[in-house]
Amino acid sequence: MDGTSPVLLPIKAGNCYVVVRHRNHLGVMSAQPLALNATPVVFDTRATSTPLFSMPTPYTDAARKTVGSTRTLWPGNAWTLGAPYGILYTGQGNDRDPILYAIGGSLATNVLGDYHRADINLDGVVKYTGINNDRDIILQTIGGSVATAVRYEQVP
Repeated sequence: MDGTSPVLLPIKAGNCYVVVRHRNHLGVMSAQPLALNATPVVFDTRATSTPLFSMPTPYTDAARKTVGSTRTLWPGNAWTLGAPYGILYTGQGNDRDPILYAIGGSLATNVLGDYHRADINLDGVVKYTGINNDRDIILQTIGGSVATAVRYEQVP
């Protein structure tokens, strides 16, 4: 939880795929089952050497976003409608509209100070327009140039 201490999970020993998810990010999954038991297992999704599962074509997006030398989860998943999960900027079930709904739906300059799934940049404020808005991150996540593109989660 603090980036260095191990996370202890109360599970039975066995070979398991490990999935890491966050409230408004796309999840990642281990490429192979990990042998889980009383001995700690390192599963560092930030490391380039950690192999992650990849969906079959046509959903073969990169599982992680690279920020500097660190791999992160893709941000922008404000609305989950069903598998395959993805981040959409336009169309039915897009992740942009929940931001507008969260701030009231009629005045795009409204803001909401709340712990909310539509707070894409995790600053404690839901913003549709202006500096540090949550909507722009969704567009950047899908590639930034084609508004109809989709970034797919790499978890079955």
